[in-house]
Amino acid sequence: LRRVLEVWPELSSTSQLSIQRLTQLSDVVVAVRRQGRKDDEILRLQQLLVKELADTVQFCDATGLAEILEIWQGTQKFWTRYADFAEAIAMRMEEVLLESAD
Repeated sequence: LRRVLEVWPELSSTSQLSIQRLTQLSDVVVAVRRQGRKDDEILRLQQLLVKELADTVQFCDATGLAEILEIWQGTQKFWTRYADFAEAIAMRMEEVLLESAD
């Protein structure tokens, strides 16, 4: 994870952060945090992941959206802190529901 944090700017600038890769990284970060590791590097990587997900969640299908929500089972404090992410998830969920109604 330390290496991912080091190369993040390059990954981001070269568009190498697909939804699939972001989801995989999210899964790892959340698992590490659940094991009790909450140092500055993990928190910084979490912030970067959530920001990137907020920008790209609009491209998720229903399955991808469900997977992201399953991984990021945050508390009210989490969703308040990452309000942009919460709003992006809600907007995409609404779009998916409208698409399925058609």
